[in-house]
Amino acid sequence: MQRLKYFLIRRARAAYYSPQGRRVITFALGTGPGRALALRLLEQINDPANRRLMIEGIQVANATPDRHKAFIEAARRHFAADPNNPIRFDVLAIAMLNSSLQNETWSLLNSVETEKFLASDSAKTSLFGARISVGHEIELYHEVVADARRAIDVTPGALRARIDFLKSAYAAGKLRRERDAIEFVGRQFKLMPDHPGPATDTEIEKILDICAETTIGTLQRHVDFQKLKTGKDSRIGVFFLSSTEALGHAVLDPYYFVALNRDKFDKFYFVGPPRASYRPASRGCLQIVEQYGDYIETDSDLLMNLSWMSLGHHTVGNYTLVIDHYWTLLRAAVHRTHDVRDDFRHNRWHFALPPYYHVVGEAFCAERGIDLRRPLIVMHVRDKGYHGIARQSFRDSSVESYRAAVEYLLARGYQVVRIGDVTMPRLTVKAPRYFELPFLDNYRHELDPFLIARSRFMIGCQSGPCAFARALGTPLLTINAVLHYTLLPSTLEIACFKRYFKTKAGVRAEMSIHEALDARADQLDNSYHFEREGITVENATAEEILAATRDMDAWIENPTLEETPEQVAFRRRVMQQNNALGREGLDLALPIADYIGISLDGYRISPGVARMRAEPAAIDHIAVVASR
Repeated sequence: MQRLKYFLIRRARAAYYSPQGRRVITFALGTGPGRALALRLLEQINDPANRRLMIEGIQVANATPDRHKAFIEAARRHFAADPNNPIRFDVLAIAMLNSSLQNETWSLLNSVETEKFLASDSAKTSLFGARISVGHEIELYHEVVADARRAIDVTPGALRARIDFLKSAYAAGKLRRERDAIEFVGRQFKLMPDHPGPATDTEIEKILDICAETTIGTLQRHVDFQKLKTGKDSRIGVFFLSSTEALGHAVLDPYYFVALNRDKFDKFYFVGPPRASYRPASRGCLQIVEQYGDYIETDSDLLMNLSWMSLGHHTVGNYTLVIDHYWTLLRAAVHRTHDVRDDFRHNRWHFALPPYYHVVGEAFCAERGIDLRRPLIVMHVRDKGYHGIARQSFRDSSVESYRAAVEYLLARGYQVVRIGDVTMPRLTVKAPRYFELPFLDNYRHELDPFLIARSRFMIGCQSGPCAFARALGTPLLTINAVLHYTLLPSTLEIACFKRYFKTKAGVRAEMSIHEALDARADQLDNSYHFEREGITVENATAEEILAATRDMDAWIENPTLEETPEQVAFRRRVMQQNNALGREGLDLALPIADYIGISLDGYRISPGVARMRAEPAAIDHIAVVASR
């Protein structure tokens, strides 16, 4: 019987790696007997990492939420028939982990059953790794780091197979626990022994030395050439960049790195994966970045993963490794700007575009009838098809509600150019000066930043393309903005926020933007956080979007326009929030969020939208606050 089980397992693995076999497996998993057989076979896999990998494959084959749930329910019944079996519980937990039921998975993995099996059978299961994975997904970083420390004491190498050490290192960076982050990276890549308990000082130093040695080895040929060319040793700043998919990070991470460090080094190097691994839009960003330093390709897993880590700045000779991720860079930009003793000021310097962008852009516009002598507005609306990440769906909106604003801009003589991709829903505006760029022949990704750089202002949202406006210094109108500590303003920026609602004891009530700040909504990172706090958001109305567009147009016409009472009250409230977060520091649930970026100069709310949403008594209160 045992020999038959191993035979079936081998056959199932072989089938999974052939198209025909996967079709058979997918069909079988849609049936009760097929699910029962799969669960029986999974129970025979003794290695937890292999078992977890097989379950992930099964849930990929299941493909739909209903089929995920059917397999989970089958696994739940299988465990209930033998409730003392740690492997059956492990199968249930990993099946839930690989579904959309992340809050339910978190509850299961913090249950009495989980604690029982962690205390007695942790080496037979992936339960520590599963807890870290789901905690990472729903961004409960204190719990992730605590579980990693606990797992190390019990099964030191158990978190390596599914990169749970890297997830733990990322979490430690968000908590500003640099030493833990360094240790977890070292454990992931076997840069220290698999002993229980924390790393020693010597081991931490060795991990950093290996990171530096690997980096310097990667750069040595380029640095030697630079020395021969210039006849001198340069102060070298090294930044790790691997935003192959995320357009916003491909622009803003290197922008803030250069802006924060451009007076400290003679030469910048960006180290990351091969250019061929970048999707076209992100690869185009490298062309902008490489004006400020050389991009050096690497195949080192260690170096490619440093871009998402916060391990600090480490100098060896004339090399300084700046191992900062996006959140660390933004935090530095805000704190340094608020520090009167520091010369750095946010928005003092911006990226420029390579000259050939202008050649490409001008030729395209001449061909397609976009008149660069006339003022234009670039618009981007993030819709639900943008990248399909459910936990960020609260940032999506509908383009149809922008119609009145587009028509207003066209009537004012502007050209309106909408960017995005060919999956976005069309906005049928019959006007010769309205263009939907992705649907035009010969569209190229260089056109997005070219036109954004030429815009009087951009209409954007918290999504990748607005990164060009921030990095290039283009004024920005953020429609359907969501409060978040990482939102740093462009040179001139007006916000039309989404509407916030709070549900308490079954009663749903709208919150003002000031009440949302009081509730620390700026600290909510994803839909799981919003759900836990009982907060939901709704899109701005077409009338509100039009009002915000009018306000932005007026400010661009007169950049010295004085703040309204609503704007003064909001700015003061945001600065109060920034100061309160700074005082709490490491006591915050998310210590890296000890600031709110919109406390920086250049950010205003739309006064028209504020008046539309305010009750008469609230308007009187705002006027009193602003006059103080």
